[in-house]
Amino acid sequence: MKKIFFLFLMISKISLAENEIKSPWSFAYFGYYSSQLSDSREGGASIYFYHQFYVNYKLDQRFLLSLRPSITYNSGGTSYGEKIKTNSKASESQIVLVDKNPISFTSDIKSKASYKLYLPTDSKWNRIGTKTALGAGLELTKKIDTLFTVGFETKFIYLIQSNNTYEIVEGNPSTLTPTLGSQFENILKLELALGEYFSFTQALGLKDQYYNDSTILQSSSSHFIVLESLLSYIISDTADLSVGLAQNADAEDVPFSLYNDYESAYEVMLSLRF
Repeated sequence: MKKIFFLFLMISKISLAENEIKSPWSFAYFGYYSSQLSDSREGGASIYFYHQFYVNYKLDQRFLLSLRPSITYNSGGTSYGEKIKTNSKASESQIVLVDKNPISFTSDIKSKASYKLYLPTDSKWNRIGTKTALGAGLELTKKIDTLFTVGFETKFIYLIQSNNTYEIVEGNPSTLTPTLGSQFENILKLELALGEYFSFTQALGLKDQYYNDSTILQSSSSHFIVLESLLSYIISDTADLSVGLAQNADAEDVPFSLYNDYESAYEVMLSLRF
């Protein structure tokens, strides 16, 4: 009788494990935390926290549908030279369709694409009249050898606005600034494997922003050189951690200053998969 019971229990556990493996549902968390370099060096810097939660549904071997709500939190302190109070708010939410193999290559180049619909759950979006946004991205990676991997990423977002301008400080016309119309990023990456668990990635790219109008505070477009240096650690099969520096440098500023205090930030990224 005991043998029958234990056999039944074992079969039940195996069936449960198979159901868990076959389940199309999965969950994940992505955290991005940063602090401005200039604020950190002067002391009392505010820390920005971005929390994004993933509810994923696997459509088939190639496509994944994901709902991604997010929230932000700023600790009290100095942010871009100004004193701010601790605050938190709901940020934008995304509905994302992920294509794990949009382009089939004969070589060992891997591709991944994502198509995004942004929902206006961000209070700032509601205040300035951002209705929604559409985004798309493509990633290509190729492993050169046991040490190096190269990658290219392109991202585009188009925002649907009800207003061409808004006041940063409501009721103050001198703070009038245009709303963002679109943003386009192209980034090259080089990754160096440092053993089984560590890697170092250097990214270099361009970010172009186009606005719906121009004012004294903001012209109709902005162009940036994007730099990022990251040290990553694979904690486990379900967790990754990255720390490093990021810079958005005005492309029109000459001469260029590498990781300038006022254009750069310390950053930490955490990915968890459940």
